[in-house]
Amino acid sequence: MNDLNDSIQDYHHSELASSGYSTVMIDSEQEEIIEITKVNNIEPKEEIEEKEREREREKERVKEVGKENQKEEKEKGERVEKSKTIKITRNQITLKQRSPEEVREFQRQETERYKNPHLPYTYVSLNGVCSVVAPIIKKQPTSLSNKPREHIMLKQDRPYFVTILCLARDAAARLVDGMGTRADICDLLKDSQYINESLTDSQV
Repeated sequence: MNDLNDSIQDYHHSELASSGYSTVMIDSEQEEIIEITKVNNIEPKEEIEEKEREREREKERVKEVGKENQKEEKEKGERVEKSKTIKITRNQITLKQRSPEEVREFQRQETERYKNPHLPYTYVSLNGVCSVVAPIIKKQPTSLSNKPREHIMLKQDRPYFVTILCLARDAAARLVDGMGTRADICDLLKDSQYINESLTDSQV
């Protein structure tokens, strides 16, 4: 009988072996290891979702960088356009025309200003606007007999320390709120009694 049972077991083993099945027993620890390996070989759903979120965040960052670049280009273009506008309008007069009375009052104060060229002076317009100008020279002149240098824009009959530069500074100080164009300064410059009256606007 025992020989018969052994023969039957040997037959089953040989049948299993010929069918490609392994007769090696796998315990519970080995099964657990195999299961862990299988799980590690398959990308978890959470990791896939996290990668998707990271790609979305990267897209948003790219969009933000693009928006910043567009903003910078727009601001640069606006600065260029503004500079072009300034170049176009700098030769335009924005001040209102002074009345003959205003010009006479300015020239009266101008005479006082150049009597003491070593002191600061404050021009006061008829409407009460004050314009402070700096001294022209450091010390009070000891003699007024010195001849001034010839200048095509200035009268020869003037104090020797009166130059086109100091007259231009006086004109700039009289700009409304300290703002104006180059043409405004030239226009105010013509109010001076020391400017050659035969000059044309283009020469000034």
